[in-house]
Amino acid sequence: QLTYVLRHCSDSDIRNKAGEKLTENSPSNDQLTYVLLHCFDSDIRNKAWEKLTENSPSNDQLTYVLEYCSDSDIRNKAGEKLTENSPSNNQLTYVLRYCSDSDIRNKAGEKLKRNVGLTIEVDEHVEMKRIANVVLANPACLEMSGWHCGTTHCIAGWECELNPDAKVIESMFTTQIAGAVFLPSYVPLFYKSNKEALEELEKIANS
Repeated sequence: QLTYVLRHCSDSDIRNKAGEKLTENSPSNDQLTYVLLHCFDSDIRNKAWEKLTENSPSNDQLTYVLEYCSDSDIRNKAGEKLTENSPSNNQLTYVLRYCSDSDIRNKAGEKLKRNVGLTIEVDEHVEMKRIANVVLANPACLEMSGWHCGTTHCIAGWECELNPDAKVIESMFTTQIAGAVFLPSYVPLFYKSNKEALEELEKIANS
């Protein structure tokens, strides 16, 4: 009945009351998603996010927390739990993209490297310096809206163009996975605009 209120009531205050009551009960994970979809109160939503993270969530539900929850502590809990499960390579990129905790991100990055069979050591800063030098010499060759587009590439795409080992991983998996394997700390940068990416590349080039 409370989920019915959440789905069909047009009064936001009533929806929030229903969401609060539902969250305080012993809701299923599916019921918690109704709270998240239909409640506007951020405190209630955060309680629902936290409960969802603690309720033996599936890996898909944990990636949902990572992508949409605004609370960094809850995201870190979800990322840690996801990394400890048997996540797919794509799910590990969510941890790298959305978690702020460096230890959790490092664990996810190491797990991703093992999953794709990478055994060599990678210096991310050296890799990014090389990309920065190429892109800043011709900023028009950077296009963040797609992995590859003719002679233009995003940051992950340029890593695959400039690094033969990354190119091999790309051929076996995807550009996204290859970029995350070689540049795990920079995964959040993969999803920035051209302007934001160029600003970051300038900082890297000057560091």
